[in-house]
Amino acid sequence: MSAMIPSRILLVDDTPAIIADYRKILSASWSGQRLEAAELFLGEQQTPEVDLPVFDLVAANQGQEAVFLVEQAVSEGRPFSLAFVDMRMPPGWDGLETIERIWEADPDMQLVICSAYSDHTWNEIRERIGETDQLLILKKPFDRVEVSQIAVAMAEKWRLAQASRKVALEKAQRLEHVEESLSQHSRHLAMASELARLGYCSVNLLARSFDACNRTRELLNMDGRDINNLDEFISRLHPNDHPQLRKLFAASARDPLSTDIECKTRVLLGDSSERHLQMRFVAAGVDEAGRPGALFGVIQDITDHEVALGAVKHASLHDPLTGLPNRAKLMEHLQQSLREVDRHKSGVGLILFDVDHFKRVNDSFGHPAGDALLCEVAQRLQNSKRDSDIVARLGGDEFALVQAGTEVPTQTQAMLERIYRVLRQPYELDGKKHDASISAGIALAPANGLAPEHLMKSADLALYRAKQEGRGVYRFFDDEMDRRMQDRRQLEADLRSAVENDELYLLYQPIVCTQTERLLGLEALVRWEHPTRGLVPPLDFIEISEETGDIVGIGEWVLRQACADAQLYSNDMLIAINVSPRQFQAVDFVGTVEDVLQETGLDATRLELEITENVFLDRTNETIEMLGALREKGVRIVMDDFGTGHSSLSYLHSFPFDKMKLDKSFLLNSGEGTHSQEIVRAVAGLGRSLGMSTCAEGVETHQQLSLVQQEGYTYAQGYFFGKPQRIEAVMEAVQHV
Repeated sequence: MSAMIPSRILLVDDTPAIIADYRKILSASWSGQRLEAAELFLGEQQTPEVDLPVFDLVAANQGQEAVFLVEQAVSEGRPFSLAFVDMRMPPGWDGLETIERIWEADPDMQLVICSAYSDHTWNEIRERIGETDQLLILKKPFDRVEVSQIAVAMAEKWRLAQASRKVALEKAQRLEHVEESLSQHSRHLAMASELARLGYCSVNLLARSFDACNRTRELLNMDGRDINNLDEFISRLHPNDHPQLRKLFAASARDPLSTDIECKTRVLLGDSSERHLQMRFVAAGVDEAGRPGALFGVIQDITDHEVALGAVKHASLHDPLTGLPNRAKLMEHLQQSLREVDRHKSGVGLILFDVDHFKRVNDSFGHPAGDALLCEVAQRLQNSKRDSDIVARLGGDEFALVQAGTEVPTQTQAMLERIYRVLRQPYELDGKKHDASISAGIALAPANGLAPEHLMKSADLALYRAKQEGRGVYRFFDDEMDRRMQDRRQLEADLRSAVENDELYLLYQPIVCTQTERLLGLEALVRWEHPTRGLVPPLDFIEISEETGDIVGIGEWVLRQACADAQLYSNDMLIAINVSPRQFQAVDFVGTVEDVLQETGLDATRLELEITENVFLDRTNETIEMLGALREKGVRIVMDDFGTGHSSLSYLHSFPFDKMKLDKSFLLNSGEGTHSQEIVRAVAGLGRSLGMSTCAEGVETHQQLSLVQQEGYTYAQGYFFGKPQRIEAVMEAVQHV
């Protein structure tokens, strides 16, 4: 067996002989005595196979020296387990005072008073020192066996006490650690609850009692007051939520052990705002009497989440620029309004508004001014509607109004007249007053349909008709519009295959020198021979192709065919071709012209490209660069329909055109003394001043020819010189001149 650590014993006596006796009795060299002591101690005749205590003995002659040794032992971490103390030790402290001082230094030491005299009774000692199990009295002369027994027993008692104290200390430390950890977790839980805005509560469904933590009372806006019962708790919540909550708790009372309630509710605050709460209650077993009905609940403040969610929902249903409802919100409202038509036997009016030529506002005044105009239109529409109506922005420059509860179309028309009086008032753009033209299309339910999509389509057709008929007006949908739109869509589909099916062909109108009346060139004009419709008017299909973008393919075909015809039938005649703004927006228009010239072999100087000012409305800088690149290659650039646009003069300043063509409307109205005649004269003078050649379109009479000759126009064209014909007929006529 392993050897035991020696127990330290302090021997305190002023008589050296007694110290020596202690050492003899307790020393390890006295093995016989230790054996006998062990036998007596254990009450056995044969020595057991055990390790008997080994003592580390230290002596002191006086009480002061003993206390010093005790203090030193404690500081070194090698405390004494036991001390034998003599009662009389003159001239210093007696035994009792020494014991008191020793216990001050080391309260755990076991002590034995050794005395041959009865200086104090046991009661006196107990009164002075107090009740303790750490003190024994040993009468001198002492028996060696008795000393050995006391030493062994009290040293073991001290060891066990130390071990027990160590275990208790370790338990206390562990408990302290657990308590600190629990306290920390509690603090973290409190912080998490604070951050999550979370409170808890308990409910007894049988007693209808309610108990809540401080945080829950704060969430319920209780201002420190208590909530005594479930009904009072429900009363603190939003009145609109009371029926739902009472129903949920009533269902829970019927089967409390299966309760799992989760819902959202609100609390009204003093400033009329709302606090949004998420609540969940679950079964918490039985109450104190063992009856089911106890619930535990958590309540969380989700106001920020609900506000953010509301903001996202609002953004998804509203236009960010004007703040009006968007298309999705409008369709939702329209759907609801149409459901009420049969129930209330009333109608619904859907009005679509569109700002005419809005792009020109952006191009002329900038996008901020365009946005300001849209916001002002939105505000005027909003101020003009009834409370039951809804105004929405569908996107771009298009708005919509849903008028519910209409009985006759005249009600919608009366409202439109009122709205138009407001919309026609001037708008302030860039610090100046400007007029804005707004078109509108109206569809009525149930007359024009009860499906939102169908009604929207009908209103859109009516809007399209309003724009066709001059803009700035409103039109009601009728069935004829739908028929025409169906016809138009079929025409669009047919037009897409017209080039492939070889249905397009070119006619050429002569361009002559005004002074010599000699043919100098031809203007190519595209025509469409439809297989079933016959000849489709150019204005019809050109407009459609412009809108659909098919003009790009048609324009390229015209360019290629006209150049090929010019190269085939003439060596010097000019060929003029109209170019659409959409062609300039296509990929590499300049490259397309170069390819056609190379393929056909036509000299670039014989090609004239006629454009209107609409070419400059989009990508002005890029367009000017493209025109410059074409002009550098020898292609002549002509300003067509001069005088009909808004900014013809400004574009003449932006780009050095080779020619400008006077719109035929001025010659048509050029009678004596008219303003048109002055315009004819002014345009000719402008051309001479700018070094440009001029061409007068629409010459149909000898009088008109004389006018353009007199004013000095370079070229003229019109029915006076011949109607548009195929290239073969034109060239045959030239040969017979």
